[in-house]
Amino acid sequence: MIYSIRGMTKIFGGRTVLDVDSLDIPKGKITALLGPNGAGKTTLLSILAFLSRPASGSLAYDSREVRFTESHMHPLRREVVLMNQHPIMFSQTVCKNMEFGLKLRKVGKEERRKIIRENLKLVGLDHFEQARAHKLSGGETQRIAIARALALSPRVILCDEPLASVDSQNQAIIVSLLRQINKERGITVIFTSHDAVWARNLAHETVYLDGGRPVDSVLENILSGNAARTEAGEVWFASGDGTRLPLPEGIEGQVRVSLDPSALKINHSSAPGQGDGLKGRVHQISREKNGIRIVVDAGALISVIMPEKEYKAMAPGIGDKVQVAIPPNAVKILNG
Repeated sequence: MIYSIRGMTKIFGGRTVLDVDSLDIPKGKITALLGPNGAGKTTLLSILAFLSRPASGSLAYDSREVRFTESHMHPLRREVVLMNQHPIMFSQTVCKNMEFGLKLRKVGKEERRKIIRENLKLVGLDHFEQARAHKLSGGETQRIAIARALALSPRVILCDEPLASVDSQNQAIIVSLLRQINKERGITVIFTSHDAVWARNLAHETVYLDGGRPVDSVLENILSGNAARTEAGEVWFASGDGTRLPLPEGIEGQVRVSLDPSALKINHSSAPGQGDGLKGRVHQISREKNGIRIVVDAGALISVIMPEKEYKAMAPGIGDKVQVAIPPNAVKILNG
């Protein structure tokens, strides 16, 4: 195992944001940390990068116990690189940005240039050496950040939401790059995401965090909002992005819900007799072991797993208007 965590907590402002009883992350694999916003994913990455200290508990790195002192963590940081969700680039050339870490490690000029060219070529941006780094697109910035991380020859790369704010073309390139560096260089890759669809396709292992704690089952379609009773006496849930759905009796106030993708049903929006449900357009389609995953943009992105027979009969396409029916057994009420 590259990391082993036991009894770890992290507290901010008197609130426990991370509470991990036991977690092992394998060496040489790609591991996804999944969960909604505020689940503790970024907090955990910061600890794994030796940039933050937990309030309690222990961490072993490559079977060595980590002492959370500056003198002990400093050399470990040379083996682990953290890529932030929005990588910071100096207002200089790409070459100058990539040189910075190498200069700190006292790498000679000729060797620096060789390393920079080699890694820019790997990410497909070898002609960007003299480009102004702060003027790059979001996808190009992420790819330069990967090249900059690789230039330091890390054993572990930690990526915080690497596909956030990246166009679909660069998403595919970044996914391919993460696979490549893991396979060819043996680098352990750990990334966070709230999108279980592409995370499952990339990762060898997945860890789901909810409320700062690892949970056994992967909850999907997690929505936060308010439950209130209407004049008609029904209880309805409303999230900040406008998603609305009926809830069982007795639920009121701030609440989080999870919608089981295997229990949801997709219908054509024009189908007769279709009343309540989430209306939207098909955003993404992918094949999985247990069926066809349809992602519907209904204000929030909602995943639905369709049996292949149903999918072939309905044949929904990207951009089609559909309605997601939500039977009562699909709704799980989480802690508020």
